[in-house]
Amino acid sequence: MRITLEQIDGYLDTKKLRNSQSQKSVLVKFQTLFNQIETETIEQVFNNRYRIQIRSKKTLRNQKSIVMGFNDFVNGKVTIQSTQEVRKIVKVEPQIRMDVKNVIIKDIMTQIQKEATMNKPDFEKISKFSYEQFVPRNPKYTFLEGEEYFIQEALIRNQAIWTFGGAGGGKSTMYQQYAYQQGIAIVRIGCSMDLDKEDLIYSKTIDLEGNVKYELSGIGLGFALANWLGCAIVILDEMNTLSQYVQKNLNSFTDDLKFADVNGLGRIQLNEGCKLLIVGTGNIGYSGVQDLNPELRSRCFPYKKQQASDDFIIDTIWKTDKDVPRIFKEKLLKISKAIQELQKTDDISEKATFMTREPKQILSFYGSISEKELLENGIVNRFYDNEDDQNAVRKIVSSIMEWDVRLLKRESHDHRG
Repeated sequence: MRITLEQIDGYLDTKKLRNSQSQKSVLVKFQTLFNQIETETIEQVFNNRYRIQIRSKKTLRNQKSIVMGFNDFVNGKVTIQSTQEVRKIVKVEPQIRMDVKNVIIKDIMTQIQKEATMNKPDFEKISKFSYEQFVPRNPKYTFLEGEEYFIQEALIRNQAIWTFGGAGGGKSTMYQQYAYQQGIAIVRIGCSMDLDKEDLIYSKTIDLEGNVKYELSGIGLGFALANWLGCAIVILDEMNTLSQYVQKNLNSFTDDLKFADVNGLGRIQLNEGCKLLIVGTGNIGYSGVQDLNPELRSRCFPYKKQQASDDFIIDTIWKTDKDVPRIFKEKLLKISKAIQELQKTDDISEKATFMTREPKQILSFYGSISEKELLENGIVNRFYDNEDDQNAVRKIVSSIMEWDVRLLKRESHDHRG
């Protein structure tokens, strides 16, 4: 069974309230949780899961009355008096809406703050920080079709996201661009196998008087910012490099209830109406990465990063103030694809990459030094720790640029000498 908006509206119609918005907001929130759990009844979900996030006894009584009344309604236990006649409630099947359009909310923070319960961090217990330091600079990323709307909808739903794709494709940058445009605080965590579970939440320092001071970091900082400002974004770069043990500690932060009890800090929990978008990014098929554990995978909505078209890369992503000939960019793209093909077959190691991000560095130097020296240093020398890889990449560059590989190698050595 799934709860539909038609059922909620039908129930509220029987109440004949002057203002049913507060009760509807409770039922819609409960609907979001209930529809993700297929094995429990409304009563079981409320008692086992939903009530955990409610702190006030009065609020608990009120919301339980609303949800249990709705439970009686959908199970046919409630009747409606109309012209002395008792009618049985007919369950409404969900309808697929065909008129939904991808509408971008221009000031989403203001919209969220209207419904959010916000509070300042307790700076007596944790080190002080400011909001402005976490709003990113403009990364100058151009959204591909549907990306901006997807981020918006994930934020509104508090839905954790697993974004995967090739290196340098903008997996993290797309979220930074959204945060910049909306003025949303963002926290980035560089993940690795060596990262401990505490590193994801806080660090401890001792002041001159010997008192322990907690420094919120990572996800803990994200919760504090979201509760303070109404919303925030946390990015776990290369999340699939975390150990299986540390991954398990993300479960309570990425599910719908979004809370965890932390030694020394007590309960970290997202306030009513606040939004925290937790995003894990990762490359697939590279050495040193782990599989996401089943619990974390089930909590994160998978989103494969789109690949931009060749024209979009050349004309938009690689746009520069310098007068770079289009033919040079086209050849850079061919070199990039050729290197990636050799890496797929293990003919070249994956220690270095040359995809979408790295050529932008070359374009920034264009015109300052010769093309041959630029590509020898900017492409070939990325594989500095393996001479066989260097030779293979040098052949690719020479072939596509239509140069003599011996002249390319000699010019580079002569310049360094």
